[in-house]
Amino acid sequence: MRLAALDPWIAPGHIAVLTTAAWVWGVISEPGHPLHTTTAGRRRGSRNAPPGVRVHQFWTPDADTVQFGAAAVTTPGRTLCDLLRLTEEFTRLHRRACRLLRYRLAWDAPRISAALASGAAPYRARALERLRQL
Repeated sequence: MRLAALDPWIAPGHIAVLTTAAWVWGVISEPGHPLHTTTAGRRRGSRNAPPGVRVHQFWTPDADTVQFGAAAVTTPGRTLCDLLRLTEEFTRLHRRACRLLRYRLAWDAPRISAALASGAAPYRARALERLRQL
């Protein structure tokens, strides 16, 4: 399993997010550099992340994560919403990952819009604009 391959870099209590999560779900071919993780719940991240790892502080409810042993990853739906909302640039890679996640989930635009509306408010307008580009 792809998530197990990241064990040396993802600290216990951290969750794979963004392009790293998209790689775990098999919709992009590489986990990206840096690897993206977030702390679980509302915990503060460690300032001593390994080289090549970016630790975010996203609020991620348990319902939005999948646990595989000691490792965790955001659900495909949360990964889709995070890519639409949180990535600085929305590259071809991000669009492709979003399209594949959307297809895999069988979510139409209203379903994705509802998921974005139920999540955190920051960058919602940007996410909705990106959704229109898919």
